[in-house]
Amino acid sequence: MMTDKKAEKKKFQFFKTAKKKTTEVLDKQQENTEAVKEKKKRKKREKVPAITGKKIGKVAFWTSMGFMFFGSTLSYIQLAGPPRAAAIQEKKEETQKVNVSEAELISYAKDFTNEYFNWKVESNVVDGRKKRLETYFVEGLDAQGGLNKDTLKNYNSSLLKSEAVEIKQKGNEAEVTMKIVQKLEPVQNSTPGADPAATPKDPKEITRYLSIPILTENGKMVIWNTPSIVHGEKTKAAYKVATFKPDGKQITEDTEVKRVEQFLQSVFKVYTEGTPEEIAYYFEKSNITNGLKGIMSFNKIENVRVYESKETDKGYHVLVDTILKDNDSSLEYTYTYDLNLINKDGKFSISSMKQFENKLEKVEVES
Repeated sequence: MMTDKKAEKKKFQFFKTAKKKTTEVLDKQQENTEAVKEKKKRKKREKVPAITGKKIGKVAFWTSMGFMFFGSTLSYIQLAGPPRAAAIQEKKEETQKVNVSEAELISYAKDFTNEYFNWKVESNVVDGRKKRLETYFVEGLDAQGGLNKDTLKNYNSSLLKSEAVEIKQKGNEAEVTMKIVQKLEPVQNSTPGADPAATPKDPKEITRYLSIPILTENGKMVIWNTPSIVHGEKTKAAYKVATFKPDGKQITEDTEVKRVEQFLQSVFKVYTEGTPEEIAYYFEKSNITNGLKGIMSFNKIENVRVYESKETDKGYHVLVDTILKDNDSSLEYTYTYDLNLINKDGKFSISSMKQFENKLEKVEVES
């Protein structure tokens, strides 16, 4: 019995010791685990400042680079600003240099031709003309503007008329062509050794065209090249009026043509005497705000030509010569009108009316 108790006690002691050892081991493991966790936390805390420091460094670096770029750009703009402004100013000044009106060019050219074509043969005629012209010529240009100073003494010259007929402008250069009428009065035996037969005895009027090259700058003008006589007569364009070709067949029946004539008599009488409302009565759709009332009077119509119309069913295309008289004079004018008539229920109305427009054809010019 005693042996059993001892064995039981020994067993109990063994389990107590084992439990204690187990508890110590578990506590140690827990301490180790906590230490590891704490170490990791501490390591993490130590790493955070390092990572944050790198980010701050990057931000600081790119911020400084941004400020440097902005500063450089601003400096460039400041440096580039004035030259650009100067370029714009130069462009404005250049625009001002060529900004001379046609009226100013014509006035300048008329003043010049007045000095160029007016002279009287006297002892100092050459020097006097030279002095007047030098205010127009660029330095170094022929003093007499191309006119031979010896033949200058053969005539007294006066300018009867001058007008500008053509103006060409390119940049600050211009060319003004003046049509002039010049009266020349011969001076006998003015040039030693001259052939008397070569100088006309009677005064003479001649018409010429003078081309004047002008340079402009800041509103000022100067003649930079010798003015020259040119062929100023313009040849007309090589065209002629083409023969009229109607779209439809011509109506020759007297009764129908008479009907059209009577209708047109009434139309043009109202067109020259009536109100817009009265005129509109004769039109399908009238946009006429006024006729010729108070300006012209209707006299008569002539040469009525009636054709089948392709624009209106059973209508007519009509050409008519209308003679109108000016109310303030006895002058008469003949105008050809082009009308399209609608023929409906035995009555006419106008769908369109205008002055006749010629068709042209090219004329071959012999070379």
